[in-house]
Amino acid sequence: MKNRCILIFLLSLVIALCLSSCTESAADEKSFFLMDTLVTVKSTDVSDELVWQCEGRIYEIESAISKTAEESDVYKFNRSDEGVALSDDSSELISRVLSLCPLVNGAYDPTLASVCELWDITGDAKIPEEKELSDALLHTGYQKLSLDGSILSKNDPELKLDLGGAGKGYACEKAVEVLSASDGYGLVSFGSSIGVFGSKPDAEPWNIAITDPYDQSSTVGYVSIESGYVTVSGDYERYAEIDGVRYAHIIDPNTGRPLSNGVHSVVIVSADAVVGDVLSTALMVGGEEAITEFKNAGIEFEALIISDRGYTMTDKMKEILTLYEEKK
Repeated sequence: MKNRCILIFLLSLVIALCLSSCTESAADEKSFFLMDTLVTVKSTDVSDELVWQCEGRIYEIESAISKTAEESDVYKFNRSDEGVALSDDSSELISRVLSLCPLVNGAYDPTLASVCELWDITGDAKIPEEKELSDALLHTGYQKLSLDGSILSKNDPELKLDLGGAGKGYACEKAVEVLSASDGYGLVSFGSSIGVFGSKPDAEPWNIAITDPYDQSSTVGYVSIESGYVTVSGDYERYAEIDGVRYAHIIDPNTGRPLSNGVHSVVIVSADAVVGDVLSTALMVGGEEAITEFKNAGIEFEALIISDRGYTMTDKMKEILTLYEEKK
C-alpha cells in the first residue's frame, strides 16, 4: 500500500508537469483511476461525452487484459492448459507485442508473470528461493506462445501472461483515437505513457516534462513533440526495499531478477505507443548498447537513457530534448 501511495503521488507530479504545455484558459481536465494508474485527459474543445467515451474505452481494454479480473482474457488464459479465444483488443495487443519480442531479443517478454508473482515487488515483496526462481523461469518465454487469428495457444500449461508492460501504451493509443474524433486538441496521460492529439492554434509543439530519476520532485528537462507518444520507464516508479536493498519492479527476462545494471530511466518518443512501452522496458534491460541493436532491427523510435554512466540518446532525441542540466 505504501508503494502504491508513493506511485500515485509521483504520477500526479509527472502529469502536472506534463500538462503545463496545455495552458489555454479554456482547457478542461478530467481524471479517473483505471489500469492501476491515474489517467488524465486535458483538452480544449472536446465534449464531456467524448471524454467519457474515452474512459469507457480504457475500461473496456482493462477488462480484457487484466491479469486479476476473472472475466478477462488474460485471467482465463493463465488458468488454461492450452489457450483461449481472445477479444479483439487482446488479440491486437498480443499480436503487436509478439512481433516486437524477437526484434528486442526477448529483452521484453510478456510471459514473466510467474516470476513477477514470486518477487511480488508491488505487494508483499520477498526474495524468492533459488529453486523456485529457476523453476518459474522454466515456464517463461514468448516463443511458447502462438497466435492464430483470435486463438492464443501455449505449449506449456504453466506459462502465464502479463500484459502490464504494454497495456497502458495500447490503451493510450485507443484513448487518443477516441479523442481525435473531435475538432479539439489536448493530451492523454497514463503517467508513464502520454499521447497528444490535435494541433494547438499557435502550432507550437507539446512540451512533455521528464522526471529526474534521482529526485522525483524535479525534472531534468522536456521533450517537444508535435504528435505521437512519450513513454517512460524507471526503476523509481515501483520498487521495494528488502533488508536495506532496493529492488525495482522491472525483471530481467534472462535472470528472473530485478534490474541492477545502473539504468534508472528510459524515455521513448514514438509514433506507436505499444512500441514505446516495449522499448522503454527493453532498453531498461538492455542498456545503452541496445539502442543501436534495436535501431538496426528496424524499430522506429527515439530514446534517452539516464544511467549511472550519464545520459545516452539517439541523434533525433538530441534535437527535441531540452535539458536543464545534464548529469555528469
